[in-house]
Amino acid sequence: MERYRYLDLMRVVAIGGVVYGHWLLVDVTYSGGRLSGRDAVDYVSWGRWVTWAFQVMPVFFLVGGYVNARSWTEHHARGESWTWWVRDRVMRLWWPTTVFVVVAILAVVAARAAGANPAAVAEAGWLAALQLWFLPAYLLLIALTPAVLTVHRRCGLAVPAGMAAAAALAGAGVTAPHLHVIG
Repeated sequence: MERYRYLDLMRVVAIGGVVYGHWLLVDVTYSGGRLSGRDAVDYVSWGRWVTWAFQVMPVFFLVGGYVNARSWTEHHARGESWTWWVRDRVMRLWWPTTVFVVVAILAVVAARAAGANPAAVAEAGWLAALQLWFLPAYLLLIALTPAVLTVHRRCGLAVPAGMAAAAALAGAGVTAPHLHVIG
């Protein structure tokens, strides 16, 4: 399958924007010999609403969906099985994720060996792992690509419009009345 470098760039920029945005939202503090941090949107009242203007994960999922649809269509036309196609897509994510996790583990080991506070190291490890939140959702969408593509071909733009509306309702439910269980 021919690669569209522009689409790759859009995905990289989207993921980079998520990481950079999360870093911007953390207010790092040092007091009484203790390093800590707070989420800026917890004490900037308008902050959660501003984040709506800087949504980049939809770009990542939209581009990923397009690339997965093209890839599945080509593989299916050659008679390749869904199982092998999903395995190939998962492995493409597995290697960079493994490198990220190994580097994070080595950083934790090095920090502990240097005598860092165990609670601070545990929190830093959690914050590093949190950057991978989207992988289960993305892997599920990869597995569902043939079914979603079939529905999309039958219903057209009603599919992404419905998905966008559902996401907006869920986001509004989390943001306005703070119904975090929806998120």
